[in-house]
Amino acid sequence: MDDNLNNQQNQEQNDQQQNEQQQSQQQNEQQNYQQYYQQYVQQSQQPNNQQNGQTPSNGKAIASLVLGIVALVCVFFGYTSLLGIILAIVGVVLGTAAKNEQPSGMATAGIVLSIIALGICAVAFLACIACAGALAAL
Repeated sequence: MDDNLNNQQNQEQNDQQQNEQQQSQQQNEQQNYQQYYQQYVQQSQQPNNQQNGQTPSNGKAIASLVLGIVALVCVFFGYTSLLGIILAIVGVVLGTAAKNEQPSGMATAGIVLSIIALGICAVAFLACIACAGALAAL
């Protein structure tokens, strides 16, 4: 009888230990899940470019640089320098906006190139008007 009682007590102790182990395992799993979920939320709140280790690009700075280049090319085609003036003004505005949002060398280059293109296009357009006026006077 004592053996049965001892076996029962041992069985109850073993069951209790198993229950405690299961509870601690469930708590560990829950903690791991919560940590994983918090990491997932933090990663999903970051922009996609930063998740891959890439730096985010600035589209306005790129547009400013491209518009400055195109405005400079417009100088060589006579009256298209008027189009160059418009493109250069838009380039300066986009470059300034890009520099205010996220300062970068590309934004600075876009602003400088657009200002140079604006000046050259204005001079070229005035020269075209002066030439046309001189030809009309003949």
